[in-house]
Amino acid sequence: MTAEERTSTIRTIFMIAAIACTVYGLVGMLAGFASPIGVFSAWRTHKMIASGGFVALAVAAGAFETDYGRAVLVATVLCQGGDLALSLRGPLAFPSGLGLFLTAHLVLIAAFWLRGTNRTWTLVGLAATVPVDVALVVWLLPLVPAGMRLPILAYLATITAMVAAAIGTRGAGGPLLIPLGAIAFFLSDITVARHYVGLGGKLNHYVGLPLYYMGVTMIAASIRFALEDKASGPPPPAPPATSAWTPGQPVR
Repeated sequence: MTAEERTSTIRTIFMIAAIACTVYGLVGMLAGFASPIGVFSAWRTHKMIASGGFVALAVAAGAFETDYGRAVLVATVLCQGGDLALSLRGPLAFPSGLGLFLTAHLVLIAAFWLRGTNRTWTLVGLAATVPVDVALVVWLLPLVPAGMRLPILAYLATITAMVAAAIGTRGAGGPLLIPLGAIAFFLSDITVARHYVGLGGKLNHYVGLPLYYMGVTMIAASIRFALEDKASGPPPPAPPATSAWTPGQPVR
């Protein structure tokens, strides 16, 4: 086994271990919701384990070796901070979590731009997402307290741009993990919005949490593809065009 193959194997093992942490934390949270007692502190602990798993995954995938990876790592840390904020009690918990997640989405937009996007694919993604946004505004915004409507609209616009940029990376040759992860993240935020306005009950957790952790995990794992692209290098330049005509020969 070469040194490069050994490094790749070790990286894969650590990535699997990080994903296992996320799965363990997620299962612990879902089991807590199913329990008739439900210990809040244990739920918060499982949440931090699950979120720490996708941060560790980003590092294991090679986050420090590419600009894309570093940006995604920052986004995952912001997401973990948002998870912690939302797990706390008090009037500032939701606004703080919203702000951290909004910043995470802005960083992801920058990451996808660094990865490379296709303008046409980005516009198609935007066109596909905006009708969903309109439906959400009509459905849920009237239930939101007046003081939170503007921040939530800003958040909705940001995550829409994030999804569109993620789809744009696919058009530029990026891995399918990126748009799939972004869409799962977007759908999970719909369940958070439903929970915030008092709709859906525990169903929001059973659906939204798996979608959220699956989405961020896929985006973190996509760092590995950026690392492989860096290792393979740019494609070789095309050979210069040649002509059959040489000096001294008649043109016709």
